[in-house]
Amino acid sequence: MQKYKSTYFLTGLLLIPMLIVGYYFLATNSGKSGLASVEAKGKSKWQKMLERNGVDQTFWSKYLPKISHKEYKKAVKKYQASKYVPSSIVYGDGSSAYALHKNIATTYFWAGEDASGDNYGISNNSSCWDENWDQHCKSENPFYFALPYNDLDDNGNRKAEALKIIPWANEKNWSDSESICKNRWIKIIHDGKTAYAQWEDAGPCDDAGGCGENDKSYVFGTAAPQFKVGLDVSPAVKNQLGLDDEDRTDWQFIDEKDVPDGPWKQVVTRSGLNWN
Repeated sequence: MQKYKSTYFLTGLLLIPMLIVGYYFLATNSGKSGLASVEAKGKSKWQKMLERNGVDQTFWSKYLPKISHKEYKKAVKKYQASKYVPSSIVYGDGSSAYALHKNIATTYFWAGEDASGDNYGISNNSSCWDENWDQHCKSENPFYFALPYNDLDDNGNRKAEALKIIPWANEKNWSDSESICKNRWIKIIHDGKTAYAQWEDAGPCDDAGGCGENDKSYVFGTAAPQFKVGLDVSPAVKNQLGLDDEDRTDWQFIDEKDVPDGPWKQVVTRSGLNWN
């Protein structure tokens, strides 16, 4: 009997480490298997939309497997607010550098472009800052662009947030007849080529027919664009960079004093707001 007791005791000692290892394996892999099962079922439409808006997996996984439209909008807003970082970084010596937005989906447009399926039925005869843009642009800089933000609301009043989030807003006192955004410069990079352009409209538009004018977390921060396309450029910019109709570019705000000479400086747009 003593012999058997010794055998049982030794067997128990050997089993204890095995049980501990087995428990650890199950504990550390249970979360992975749960996520894998969710992935195996396929992604919901809300999950895909969260991903398209740059919401990472660790954030949207909390909202699986189901999420309402209201919850989706709330989740994206909360996430983008948490990721908002001003695009202007001020260093100790007083110099500054704007964030570089990389690999942004880019299309082209032009002042005077008629409404069609290519621009979701929205005419470009006017811009968000100039009702007669198609006429005035003939004597202005042909190197221009549109980003999805407007510092003015639908009534032409300055948005309360504008003076806080736009990096150069404190350069001067802005009158009610001025836009803080209009005529601002950006640097655009594609395939080793560089062009410079001025901000003359808000957009691009999305496939539902709406135009972006409030995407501050992308334009002045580091979030991904809310819409599929994040930058619209003029034909002059498109040709200078050799862009396809739909392409990818990097872009960055730049102060006018730092813009080098080139075809983009032959005519510099200085016009202000024009609303009848």
